[in-house]
Amino acid sequence: MSVPDYVVRIAGKTSNGRAFNGTGFFVDKRGLIATCLHVVMPEGKAPQELWVEFGLTHKWQCQLQPVRSVQDLAVIATLVPMGEETPFAPLDAEWRKTTSQGDEVSVWGFSAAEHYASPQKFTCRVSGFAGEYGRIGLNGSINPGDSGAPVVNGKG
Repeated sequence: MSVPDYVVRIAGKTSNGRAFNGTGFFVDKRGLIATCLHVVMPEGKAPQELWVEFGLTHKWQCQLQPVRSVQDLAVIATLVPMGEETPFAPLDAEWRKTTSQGDEVSVWGFSAAEHYASPQKFTCRVSGFAGEYGRIGLNGSINPGDSGAPVVNGKG
């Protein structure tokens, strides 16, 4: 499976000037990006700087978007429109019916961003499910920087 073209690196600086790194993915053709709230607010406050990187040449300043209060979900958008439609993740509305404990999935994350310009694939297994928001437990080598990455099944 090749790197999904909708995965982006999220980076920035906290209000205290500390750098942070994480992963997100485009969720629509206008360029809205989903990630974990703890990625973009690692100190519990809005970041001083926030940007996304995708491909080898694209870097865009972003801002948090208001969303309904959902545990650990953030939506971000670029300050300047991207000017072209973006690729976006094919979401499976029936995932709860088609995903089972023990299934093998892939996580495409940026925990190794200091060594690689593109996301790296980490193979995991679904260990369980919890909560009304559809949290998926994973067994695998997920590291800081992979938070917010899409969880992809064998069908992509």
